[in-house]
Amino acid sequence: MQKGQVSFDLILAIIVALIFIGSIQVVNQEMDVLQKYSAVKNQEKLMALQIYGVVSTAKTLSDADNLTINFKTKKLLVPGAQVLEECLIDFVTNTISYTLDETDVSVDIPDYGDTSGLILPTPQITCGEVITITNS
Repeated sequence: MQKGQVSFDLILAIIVALIFIGSIQVVNQEMDVLQKYSAVKNQEKLMALQIYGVVSTAKTLSDADNLTINFKTKKLLVPGAQVLEECLIDFVTNTISYTLDETDVSVDIPDYGDTSGLILPTPQITCGEVITITNS
């Protein structure tokens, strides 16, 4: 074994180790983004089901006199964020949407069918506001 061979092997081993560490960091960053996206999507799905339940209950009780249902929506808890984030609830398209790192994360609210006889909120509200449903 020559003197220069040991140095070359050591340099090659260090380069391989640095490439390995760098690839682990890239995978870790991708997992972090995926975790944030999944957390937001799951919160939106839960909110969509809750809104569906509230509207369905209002439809069932719509024959009652002076029906008023107030439902406070929650803001989103995004992993790594210091404050709760606001999203947009749209009663025209029946979607809940939020922009996460310049990517739109949206969920459809299940179709609750005909809402004649009910007065739903304005077309769009932000998460954290109260949804008020009354009968007409």
